[in-house]
Amino acid sequence: MNVKTFFKNYKNMLLLTLTVGVGCFNPLIGIIMCLILFWTSNATKLNFTDEEKMMLNIVFILLLIYLSVNVAYQYRYLPVEAPASEASL
Repeated sequence: MNVKTFFKNYKNMLLLTLTVGVGCFNPLIGIIMCLILFWTSNATKLNFTDEEKMMLNIVFILLLIYLSVNVAYQYRYLPVEAPASEASL
């Protein structure tokens, strides 16, 4: 199998996998990538199948949940600042 045909056949799944991988480290960028894939799927030659659209929706929902839990955790457990007298140590 030629590399060019491999990427052509599995382009949508590779983009979806890239979105998930980026979203694991930074959910906001993953959500932006999901939205870009939503908007450009009809304008370009991506032509998502029904299963790929469903997986894109699931990834989008999971990234939204991950982002909201991450933000809630950050606000719940704020970083502890050292007192001024101990900061110089």
